[in-house]
Amino acid sequence: MTHHHQIRSLGTVALLGVLLLGVALAGCTGNEERGPLQVPESADIEGGKQIIQLYGCGTCHRIPGIAGANGRVGPSLEGFGQQFYIAGAVPNNLDNLVQWLMDPQSIEPGTIMPDFDLEEAGATNIAAYLATLD
Repeated sequence: MTHHHQIRSLGTVALLGVLLLGVALAGCTGNEERGPLQVPESADIEGGKQIIQLYGCGTCHRIPGIAGANGRVGPSLEGFGQQFYIAGAVPNNLDNLVQWLMDPQSIEPGTIMPDFDLEEAGATNIAAYLATLD
């Protein structure tokens, strides 16, 4: 290969690198800082926190902002708003999290996560609180 062809090949590689970087950045929407879990603005974060306290979720989980929530049976929920998966099984998004909170067995059969017979509004409010846990 001649010197001219080597320079041309390097130029092609550099151009491809720039194009791939551009494609990768084009997918960035600015929401990446918030993490994968997005909830409607109408959700009640404080209501979600109250439900977490009422149902004693801190018995099994470590949950920032919840007094006495130092459980070690389930995973820590610290940084939950930035996690990409729920129960290591499904993407962490509002629909999946609400489904998980309402019927954990439907997502992960055999899980020890109890079914609290939550309604969708309550599960959405819990999701809103969990989304704040960066």
